[in-house]
Amino acid sequence: MNKKVIAVIFREYITRIRTKGFIIGTLITPFLLVLVFGGIYIFAIFFQPSTKTYQIIDETGSVYNEFTSSLSDTLENGAPKYRFVER
Repeated sequence: MNKKVIAVIFREYITRIRTKGFIIGTLITPFLLVLVFGGIYIFAIFFQPSTKTYQIIDETGSVYNEFTSSLSDTLENGAPKYRFVER
């Protein structure tokens, strides 16, 4: 490359990084990243999956047993994922 082209590129780079916006953006970006990932971590800690309770109205009595046996998932701690109450 020509020395003049390199000098122009270097001068443009230096004038861009000396602006207030570049300096503020450079300082705020890591803070925002920590804030976002910290928020995700805190959200995951406070909102753990729990057992959901559903009430099933089955007047015939034939759907409840089949429905409850088909959804036998468990959470990581071994608790049932769904709890059904027959009405």
